[in-house]
Amino acid sequence: MKAKKLIVLTLLAILLLATFACDDGEELEAEGLPTGPPTCGESCFVVFGDPRVGHRPFLAQLLYPEDKFGLLTDQVNDTGAKIAFITGDLYWVGPDPDEYLDNGEDSTEEEDEFLEAVANLKAQWYPVMGNHEAIGEHWAVTRELIFRGQSTYYSFDHGDSHFIVLDAYMPGAWSSISEEQMAWLEADLRATAKPHIFVFVHPPLYPTGPHLGESLDTDIEVRDRLAALLTEHQVDAVFCGHEHFYCSFEYRGLMQVTTGGAGAQPLSDYEEFDELEEEYGYHFDEITRWKAVKAFHYVVVEVKGDKVEIAAYGLEGYLIDQFSLSSKRALSLAP
Repeated sequence: MKAKKLIVLTLLAILLLATFACDDGEELEAEGLPTGPPTCGESCFVVFGDPRVGHRPFLAQLLYPEDKFGLLTDQVNDTGAKIAFITGDLYWVGPDPDEYLDNGEDSTEEEDEFLEAVANLKAQWYPVMGNHEAIGEHWAVTRELIFRGQSTYYSFDHGDSHFIVLDAYMPGAWSSISEEQMAWLEADLRATAKPHIFVFVHPPLYPTGPHLGESLDTDIEVRDRLAALLTEHQVDAVFCGHEHFYCSFEYRGLMQVTTGGAGAQPLSDYEEFDELEEEYGYHFDEITRWKAVKAFHYVVVEVKGDKVEIAAYGLEGYLIDQFSLSSKRALSLAP
């Protein structure tokens, strides 16, 4: 009986492997796009998300036996980037998060494994709270160990850029932005005089895949308030994770880049958009500059005067997307 079960599981795994296996650039190679690692300048930073270090289901191990996050950090190191943002789901907590809090000295096993893995990264890295590390009481553990006991939403300046990290999973405000945080964000945006602003939050404002209805679109009113605030202050781009692929598009003046390909298995592609307006409160015909690729990847961003150059790279060195933005804010503040 056990042998039959094993055979069935093996056949199922082979079928899923054929269905979901992710090539880090096979399609792009056919398009003849440039390859090779980028080189970062002083105004450059790197973004990636959803490494999910730690627990890996059997299927994930079968599909992707390599240590994708280790490979990614090696490649990010090769860019020479000094700053990196990790857009959440740093490690896996589940299916019973409380068990990690009840094991005494073993209660920080997942965090410790992530910290050991990310130690390979030469860049100064900045965390974003994801849903997996915020489940149940684990949000407080993550704040203590990963955010070093400090606020899980914060901002800082580097060069001509102002960086803002938001927490969409604070106690009492799951998949949303709390009123306290919204007030802080508004004040922070008013206070900065930097010509470039970049925002980082785990769930997309406008999801396009398996997390439709499970991102910041769970509360459309709050999502729209956030989008209006970011657009008013001419934020250059908002970077998200949560969905395990790469996707970039502009919607009503706000550029959103979803980068969830740092290690978690890319089991789902982006979806069709027939019911976006009715169920999720945004309109497909207002989406511009659309690009979506299912691949393990990282994103390189470089600020050059009033321009922002964004490029996404697969882990085989393929350039999967590249575009340039003219910063409305930088142009408006220019003498």
